[in-house]
Amino acid sequence: MEDMKVSLESLYTNKVKEIDYEGEEHYQERSSLSQHVTELAQRVDFSEVTEGKEGEPAVKKATQKWPWEQPHSKLKQALTEVSVLADMLHILHDHRHYMAMDTVAPRPTPSLPLAFQYIVKKKALARAAEILKRGTEALTHSSSREERAFHRALAELRRRWRVRRAPNGNILGDLGYSTAGSTHVPQSRAIFEVKKSTGTESSQAVSQPPAEEQGKEKEILSITIFRELRGSSEVVIFLSSSPVRACESMSAVGTIPRVPPRRPLPSWETKILAAQNIIFNQELFSHLTKEAYNTKTTLPYEVYTDRIIAPLSLNPPCWLSVHHVREYDDNKQRLEPVVVVPSELPPVRWDLVVAAKLLLRQRHLRSVALFPPRPTSTRYTDNPTLQNAGANALSDSKIKTADKKDNIFQSLLKMAKHMHNEERLRQWLVELVGSSRGDPVLQLHWVPSLSMTETAVYLHVKSEGGGLADLQSLYVCI
Repeated sequence: MEDMKVSLESLYTNKVKEIDYEGEEHYQERSSLSQHVTELAQRVDFSEVTEGKEGEPAVKKATQKWPWEQPHSKLKQALTEVSVLADMLHILHDHRHYMAMDTVAPRPTPSLPLAFQYIVKKKALARAAEILKRGTEALTHSSSREERAFHRALAELRRRWRVRRAPNGNILGDLGYSTAGSTHVPQSRAIFEVKKSTGTESSQAVSQPPAEEQGKEKEILSITIFRELRGSSEVVIFLSSSPVRACESMSAVGTIPRVPPRRPLPSWETKILAAQNIIFNQELFSHLTKEAYNTKTTLPYEVYTDRIIAPLSLNPPCWLSVHHVREYDDNKQRLEPVVVVPSELPPVRWDLVVAAKLLLRQRHLRSVALFPPRPTSTRYTDNPTLQNAGANALSDSKIKTADKKDNIFQSLLKMAKHMHNEERLRQWLVELVGSSRGDPVLQLHWVPSLSMTETAVYLHVKSEGGGLADLQSLYVCI
């Protein structure tokens, strides 16, 4: 038989580098020729010293290896792996002979009869069920009561302010006047967040003295507003013989007199009303400063960031001073203002303050509620006089006069001048009546009026001995 040449190649097995949690194996990449040569060079020990005489060349002893040594080792390794796999399959197939469960200790036999055991278990289960039922009922009642109170307070909040739900789930409200065309206060600063009150607030409410039953719903809502809208604010107007140049304390002027509410307001409602009052006063003062700056007069007006000083007359002197007083909370750092003693300030004309606020509210109402003009072919406007210009057959001069935009500052000046003239006339008439002690007798009768720019007075002249026939009346309209 002829010899047959068989070429054998060494079996190359990659080393396992990592095994994932899913069982997938990651192998090391096969080294290149240069890396293989480098590994072989690292195995050489260059520290060995050859024995022998100096000058004699080192003779290497060639070690002869069996040429079938490497295939033999690989085949032996493969046989071992196959044997292990066969053993595992055999154990899994006949697991009864090789694997067994751990024995469990037997339970002690009960000494009581079976009927008594059932009775004891029934009582224990009934008691546990009663405890769980009582706890679930308490949780259900408390949660449902709180939810109803929260939704009731939220519905009351939505009746007065604009409230919406944000995409992230938060409940946001708007305190600004953007729907009425206001641009003085940024809309992003007039937003407040509504949340359900936490346990800390309820614990604080419990520590306080007991109040009415409806006080439980006062702390249901928790309102969060910006720092700029915390504190107090007021627009005050002075009418005096000299200009008022410093007024930076609320204690010096007080607050506008209001009718007390019928019921105590919740804390969240008080906080919202205070913040909205700050926004309204900021917008009112912004309107006044803008209109005063654009007004062209012979007597110059002094317009600052927090006050407006306008002269009404120089002989006798009369000045109109409008101040925006702002006080922050104690937790906000600020410079201490110069506090003016209340006795040094003239009395605040709250009637002018209320009139200015009503003028701004009327402007908001006209911009929100637009009525169709008559006839419908004319242009839309928020001026009620121009809306009914066609129906009332107004002339061109009246239309031009009505076409001018209402100016809150000019209306305020007219009211202040009227009050100043009314006080002068009242003082002069009182002196005139007081000085006339003979015949004829003078009598004054002021006619009540709701207008801030018109006042009427009746002056009766009669003799002491005469009757009604000698009575003469003079009607004076200011």
